[in-house]
Amino acid sequence: MDTSTKKSKIYGITSNGGPQDIYYGISWDNIADKLTHLNYRTKAIIRASVYIWITKGRYRKKGIMSPVYTLEFHKQKGKYIPEEHYNSLRDAISRANEYADYEGIWLEPENAQCVITIMPFRPLK
Repeated sequence: MDTSTKKSKIYGITSNGGPQDIYYGISWDNIADKLTHLNYRTKAIIRASVYIWITKGRYRKKGIMSPVYTLEFHKQKGKYIPEEHYNSLRDAISRANEYADYEGIWLEPENAQCVITIMPFRPLK
């Protein structure tokens, strides 16, 4: 989204997040050399020692729901890197792949940061 204009409210992720999302932990199996329109839902990349992946969401602008692609960044140590939003998947992929011209140090694999469970909807007797 154009950051020079007033930000629209983002309504959320339209998927549950792919296996590359850090909420499921970091696995080197989910890291690719570069992001493409074919792998962005399941892969992340490392650029300048930063773990980068894309999530797809929706936002409302003038009453119309539009897609938004968010670049997510994770750095194990150091300064927080704010997420970036794009209206086009092509722009998000381009920015991610051009974040830096080197990978840097790969992050150590991590276990999931949370536990996902399903609670029963009916009372137990």
